[in-house]
Amino acid sequence: MRDCYDQTVQLMDLVESYRDVLSGLMEINLSSVSIGTNEIMRVLTVISSVFIPLTFYRRCLLRAATKAEAPKQVIPRHNKNSSTSFKTQP
Repeated sequence: MRDCYDQTVQLMDLVESYRDVLSGLMEINLSSVSIGTNEIMRVLTVISSVFIPLTFYRRCLLRAATKAEAPKQVIPRHNKNSSTSFKTQP
């Protein structure tokens, strides 16, 4: 009887040590995934810090160019002969 108890205690200690080892392995895995995510976020931050100001600058240039040109507007009007006709207005 004492022998079964000793073996059971030994198995419980072995299971607990395996649990600790697996817990450490899971922490290592999560840490490596976190490091990879941080590297990806760093690259995306650099890319966005370059392209967001360029997009804003391009939008401002396009807005200034469209205000300077004053394009012709097409205004639809109804005609009795056809369903819709278009009139060009400066």
